[in-house]
Amino acid sequence: MVTTMQVAEIKRHNVPTVERKLVMLVNLGSGKGRSGDSMAQLESAPASVRDRILSTHSIRQGIGLQETIRRAAQEAKENQAVLVVVGGDGTINAALPHILEQGVTFAVVPGGTFNLFAKEHKLPENFAEALDIALNGVVKAIPLYQVNDILFAVNASLGLYPRIIQARESHQKRFGRFRWVAFLSGIWTCLTQARPQRMKLTSEGFSRAINTPLLFSTISRMQLELLNLQDAKAADDQGFVAIVLKAKERMQLMKLLGRMALGMSESPEYYEHMVCRELQIDSHRKSLRVVVDGEIRNVSTPVRMRALPSAALFVAPPDPEKNAN
Repeated sequence: MVTTMQVAEIKRHNVPTVERKLVMLVNLGSGKGRSGDSMAQLESAPASVRDRILSTHSIRQGIGLQETIRRAAQEAKENQAVLVVVGGDGTINAALPHILEQGVTFAVVPGGTFNLFAKEHKLPENFAEALDIALNGVVKAIPLYQVNDILFAVNASLGLYPRIIQARESHQKRFGRFRWVAFLSGIWTCLTQARPQRMKLTSEGFSRAINTPLLFSTISRMQLELLNLQDAKAADDQGFVAIVLKAKERMQLMKLLGRMALGMSESPEYYEHMVCRELQIDSHRKSLRVVVDGEIRNVSTPVRMRALPSAALFVAPPDPEKNAN
């Protein structure tokens, strides 16, 4: 496994568009059973599609997960094929170290609950349409990001959010992986566990102490628009946006998180933001819980976040504006 990512030194393998071959990596535990449906759709796909699939690797959370992903990525590299990740944001996150280590091009067929990565890259949720993009889409370099040595592709956060995710997982195991369960679970966590946390932020010569219930780093344009931070798109592929909540009262937090969950834009009175290429977070604690693309990790302090521009090759939908010209 890659520990300290030296992206510039990793040889990335582009793949031919004509008769592009695929290696499928399907998470059977993603979302609301979508990936199980995906296996059936693979079996019933037209022969012209099945002939271009070299193999299918199925995974579940637990023993053997990383080894299966490693073998799938290695097979894609050896055959100059695209590694197609069928699953949600957590599945993509689990595959990222192997994608970089092997230098393979990857594609995504959404199969999770929220599918933030897929939405950010304008991928359709329909299985056949997303698979067609994997076969015929445009390969482009995309940025990735790190928290210490852990990669992420959409967002990372600490403070209240790890508690929200932990409670959400518990409630979804009991009531099912539905968005309304996640929403109500988030409200319950805000009511019962919202506590400010003291941190020191350092970025490119800037340093300050803060007391906040939540620090959230993202590159998602959708999330930035919900927070009325369109100007923060200046981060582009070179950085990320760190958002610090100023709201300390539970009702303020509930209002902010609730409006975001419902897709409603929010006034910036409850938070502040900064565009960073690197960010160091110091705490009196030896370790902090961080949510990375929806997965909870424990990381040692100080926590260091950084951008990795043009880190991976990804099969994206064709740009309609370029096609029109």
